[in-house]
Amino acid sequence: MWLDVSAMCKSMLTDHQQLVAVKYFTAPITGSKGKQERQNAFLDALRTCPGVEIIFGRFQNEPKQCDHCGHSNFHPQEKKTDVNIATNLICDGLVDKYDTAILVTADSDVVPAIEAVKKLKPKKRIVVAFPPGRYSKELENRAHATIKIWEPTLRQNRFPAVLKRQGLPDVVRPHKYSGEKDCTSESKAEAT
Repeated sequence: MWLDVSAMCKSMLTDHQQLVAVKYFTAPITGSKGKQERQNAFLDALRTCPGVEIIFGRFQNEPKQCDHCGHSNFHPQEKKTDVNIATNLICDGLVDKYDTAILVTADSDVVPAIEAVKKLKPKKRIVVAFPPGRYSKELENRAHATIKIWEPTLRQNRFPAVLKRQGLPDVVRPHKYSGEKDCTSESKAEAT
C-alpha cells in the first residue's frame, strides 16, 4: 500500500538495464467512498512518477451464491485487466518498446500472451515478479526468469507521506496506507 511502483520496478533491474516505462493496470473502485478516495489518492501519487501509465479496466457486479445458505448477492469482479495486460505485452513487444518485460503478477491468465511474445519475438525476454505470498508454477514455467518480491522491498519503495505537486494540491497518504498496526483492514461498515 502506497507503493511507488516505479521505484520498485527500478529496484528489480540489473546494472545494464534501463526502465523505459511502467504500466499499472487497475479498475476504478465503485461502491465504498472510502475505498474510492484511497484509490484516487494512490493513482494521483502514481501520476507524479514520470513514465508511469495507468490503464483502466472496470468492475462489473456479478451474482454469487453462498455455498452454505444459498443466498445470492452481487460481488464486483474486475474485468478487462488481464486482456489489457496481454494486449499491451504483445503490442509493445511487436513494436520493440522493450527488450525485457517484467510482469508483476501471479495470475496465469497472462500465459497465452507470454507464449505469443515468445513465438512472435523470440529475442524478447519475459520476467515474472511474484508479489509477496503469491506464486504460479505455470507462470514460472513459461517465463524466462522469475523474481520474488519480498515485503521489505515493498516497504523500501513506498511514497513519502506527502507528495508535492506543482500547481496542484499535495497528495496525502491515506491513514489506512500508513503501515500502522490494524490500518490495512477494512472496517465492517466499508466491507458491506
